[in-house]
Amino acid sequence: ETLFDITAVVEESFSLVREAAARSEIQLRSELILDAVFVRADQRMMTQILVNLLSNAVKFTPEGGRITVRTQRRKGGDLMVSVSDTGYGMKAEEIPKVLKEFEQTETGRQHGGTGLGLPLTKSMIEMHGGALSIISAPGKGTTVMFSVPLPRIQD
Repeated sequence: ETLFDITAVVEESFSLVREAAARSEIQLRSELILDAVFVRADQRMMTQILVNLLSNAVKFTPEGGRITVRTQRRKGGDLMVSVSDTGYGMKAEEIPKVLKEFEQTETGRQHGGTGLGLPLTKSMIEMHGGALSIISAPGKGTTVMFSVPLPRIQD
């Protein structure tokens, strides 16, 4: 574990998915909190978490869509990171399914993959004491959020 600015992780993750997003004319945006937020964690793993979430968003967002990464501090001091897309979305009953290994929605099967990305991402977040949640609706897109607990934050 090292101490790093979460902004650097967002920028590095964007650089790793930018080409795939550009091929589909998907706009990548970030809405980061104003002050630097330093996190004590495994930086490589945090980058992998964001790359997994961004890659899913690119895969399930139609051409010309938008993906936004936001960071904000919650009332208790935890850091919340969210990845929102204007993609296909999921039904509420599909969300628990995509968090299980090797499980996919019908849309997921059509777009390929192994059904391991979200379960592994959730596991990496939980290894850092955080939690993952998903809000989605068919035709409206998906927002995947994860928290980084206050004891890992250094202002």
